[in-house]
Amino acid sequence: MTALHFAKFWDTQPSKLEEMLMWIPIVGWFFGALLYRVRIRPIAEDIYRQLQNRAEPSLSVWGEDSQRRKMADYIVHQLPIEFGWPNHHFIPSDPLWIAAWAHQDGLDDVSFFRNIARHYKVSMDAPFSRDATLSDLVDCVYQETKKSTHPAFQPTR
Repeated sequence: MTALHFAKFWDTQPSKLEEMLMWIPIVGWFFGALLYRVRIRPIAEDIYRQLQNRAEPSLSVWGEDSQRRKMADYIVHQLPIEFGWPNHHFIPSDPLWIAAWAHQDGLDDVSFFRNIARHYKVSMDAPFSRDATLSDLVDCVYQETKKSTHPAFQPTR
């Protein structure tokens, strides 16, 4: 399975008109938001298509560790909820910035990371690089749970 991607020729940066409209309260914001949606629609549709055409991957793609697999399963099931993707057919090599792209309202990513941190009772203060993958996110959460002093992550005797 190949990682999610989109064609490089699509420009994801705001146009000068969009930038100008964002400085005009209410009316400018409205038209700026419309232009944003027109600009990103082909990108979002391409990613939707890739996910719809992808078979559901086995949890084994996330490695041998059952706790890591369980975390990965939880995280990938949160992506369609938070970001509106058509399914949870994500793989470890998918770029995090695509999987966690707040293309709907701009705050989905904040909510997603906050919910993951809250669910696992860990801190996720460190920003991820542009090259980060979903595997990196799962590894980060996994490592944070190992450091956690929360009772849920303490070994039982």
